[in-house]
Amino acid sequence: MTNIDPQILQVSEIYQFQQVILSGWVFDPGSTFFIDLFCQEYGALKAGAREAGGKKFADSISVKDVADPEGHLITFAPPEAPTLCRFIFICVRPQARFFTAEISGRVPLMLCEKQEDGGHSLHGPLKNKTAKAFLEKIREALSPESPVSTENPTRPNVSNPL
Repeated sequence: MTNIDPQILQVSEIYQFQQVILSGWVFDPGSTFFIDLFCQEYGALKAGAREAGGKKFADSISVKDVADPEGHLITFAPPEAPTLCRFIFICVRPQARFFTAEISGRVPLMLCEKQEDGGHSLHGPLKNKTAKAFLEKIREALSPESPVSTENPTRPNVSNPL
């Protein structure tokens, strides 16, 4: 039996939570996640985060309602590994969209978007590592003139998270 480094396993579990579970909740028509966010009920969010990354990771999460663009900003502690998110933005209008600010190669934070079909779009690097820069880049991405690079880059998986 192969022993997996606990740190690598935790990175993989946090990735799964941020990129797979949360986006799944957003795109699942039977999910109550939007209602929970609207009512400022973060029990499921915090429980999932605790399971993925432990109490310290879960306690680092904050959620803020945003008017422009309309949605919910989830902030995490600064990520320590590629593909982990500093921010997630769940856009509610005109349709549900799922944006992340994640470490990507040499770029400190890249604006990415996960589609309902599992596709992945890159909207470019952030000017700086702030929530304000993240939301500004999302406003640009939501504009009709926005060029989008749709890719499905190699992503970590449970057996090979990095």
